[in-house]
Amino acid sequence: MPFQDWKKLIETFYPEFITFFFAELSTLIDFQRTPAFLNISSERTNTLHKLPFLLLGCRLKDDRSMLLLFVLEEQGYDNLTFGQQLFRSYAKVLEEYDYKFEVIIFVLFLGSSLPKDAERYQYQYFNTSLDLQFGHYVVREQYLEDLWQLDNPFAYLVAAQRLKQEYQQASKFLLERKLILFKKIIDFYQRSSTPLNKIVLITRLILDLLTLPDVLNKEFEDAAKKWLNTTSALSSNEKQQLAIQLWEASQV
Repeated sequence: MPFQDWKKLIETFYPEFITFFFAELSTLIDFQRTPAFLNISSERTNTLHKLPFLLLGCRLKDDRSMLLLFVLEEQGYDNLTFGQQLFRSYAKVLEEYDYKFEVIIFVLFLGSSLPKDAERYQYQYFNTSLDLQFGHYVVREQYLEDLWQLDNPFAYLVAAQRLKQEYQQASKFLLERKLILFKKIIDFYQRSSTPLNKIVLITRLILDLLTLPDVLNKEFEDAAKKWLNTTSALSSNEKQQLAIQLWEASQV
């Protein structure tokens, strides 16, 4: 999934993002204030370009601010310098903001394998040592059955990523699970007060993530539309908006 789509999702589902990945922080964050997406000055970015990340400025309920370095890692085994890159990113953030804010690191491992230093980065030489520990979430270790039970858009996104990892070559099985995931997103919409435009966003991103061969893609589109038409809880406008997303996703 394109990096900018993650930014758009976090902007759209900020409370759900924090609740899903940082449950222990959810009671401290002031969700009435939107997060600020911050940048590192250009002269500092030369060591960061290999490690995609978002830097969020979050306001706490006690009116303090903290920074969240949210890192996306997809290379797995092939990323031989992950620990070094992460340490450099962390150090550059501290330097950029002059150590004025607490900084939390969180890494989302999206790949089917893990890089070296996936749990902590350690360095030692003579009397000098470094031990960088950080929060992380490994998509490949998640169970679909558990994710199905969670009323959170990021649970559905992780489920889609997990399906892509495991069943991309098993197209018929992927079609069935893609349809289940689509229904769960719509069920979530019906149970929550989430605006339709937000549901359209997460629906489209997940549909684009789980690609199928043309024939099966048409089969999925037909099955999803048929199910939509039999769902009395949705208005005709809601069905039309979702059907448009199904059609556009099928054209990719």
